[in-house]
Amino acid sequence: MDGPTAPTLEQTDLATESVEPGTLGGTRLDLGGPAEPEAVRAEPAEPVLVGAGPTEAEVIQAELAEPEILDAELAEPEVVRAAPAEPEEILDAELVEPEVVRAEPAEPEAGAGPEESAAGTKPGEPEAGDSPDAAEPRERSVVAVRMLGSTAAPPGAGARDAAVARARAEVRELIAGRPAVRDKVVRSLLPPWLSTLHLGPLKAAGGFMVLAAGGSMVANEGAPWYFHLVDVLLLVLGLGALWSVVREVSTRRLEATRLRLHGPDEGDTIADAGVRLVSRPWWRNVVGWLFDLVVLGLPVLVAVRVWADGGWLARFAALVAVGSVVAASVYIVRSARLAPQWRRDFMAFEGMQLPPVRDGWDVLLR
Repeated sequence: MDGPTAPTLEQTDLATESVEPGTLGGTRLDLGGPAEPEAVRAEPAEPVLVGAGPTEAEVIQAELAEPEILDAELAEPEVVRAAPAEPEEILDAELVEPEVVRAEPAEPEAGAGPEESAAGTKPGEPEAGDSPDAAEPRERSVVAVRMLGSTAAPPGAGARDAAVARARAEVRELIAGRPAVRDKVVRSLLPPWLSTLHLGPLKAAGGFMVLAAGGSMVANEGAPWYFHLVDVLLLVLGLGALWSVVREVSTRRLEATRLRLHGPDEGDTIADAGVRLVSRPWWRNVVGWLFDLVVLGLPVLVAVRVWADGGWLARFAALVAVGSVVAASVYIVRSARLAPQWRRDFMAFEGMQLPPVRDGWDVLLR
């Protein structure tokens, strides 16, 4: 056939290789279609945009760090603590005293007992809302406080003892500083009846003790030598009591001379009240009581021995010795109570008055 022949396969392949898509006769045609994806990926990003702005990681870190910056700017603990409080707050802080308020006892309500609180409970009882287990420790504490209060020493005992010791020392110093009047003593200054006033019991005590020594000597006739030690002891005690009478008369004359020349002082007031200026230790008191028991018991021992194997004369002498010792003991006690009254009688005879004690010495008169 003379018409156009169909292209062969080889021709078609050549035509495809020589003609690029979108070109016609070597001229590129803009068909308005989308750009090739490969061309877009091949275009590099601008270098200015890559280095100018922060990366996404940096932006995230900056956003996370912002709360810390805000907290650092807002948190000012030192400044807040140093800021002065308002006047009302300072006034309330000064007036509020929780310890004092707790220590003040609540006033009991009308009709409540002396030991009931304002809530109507007594010490040791559980309050409203307390469990029974909480009441036991509270009751124990109340009992412990009461026991301690009953055994505690009274307040001010040490201060009173110190005041008594100081007052006694001052009185002794006053007595030691009195003017000497021994060379001015005249017997006529003290009447005879006043020089021996209230000394009768002491004289009687000495006489009875000497009589007891004589009775013991007769009762111990023919006894072992150690029984005669009782005779010597009773004789020494009797003579000592009689010698005390002589010394007391001499002391009264000396005191009468001082009172007439210088008048009474505070020491005379203390002596008239019977205050002891020197306190004896306890062991001396114990020794004194034991000695008194020995003096009373030895004549009884002699009488028991004589009553067993002695005659009627020895028995009678032993009874006299025992009775005389008992009578002498009674008179000695009476003399110790009456002897200091002579100063009061002499001052009344002379028209003198005892002066009041100075400040600090009244503790001796209580």
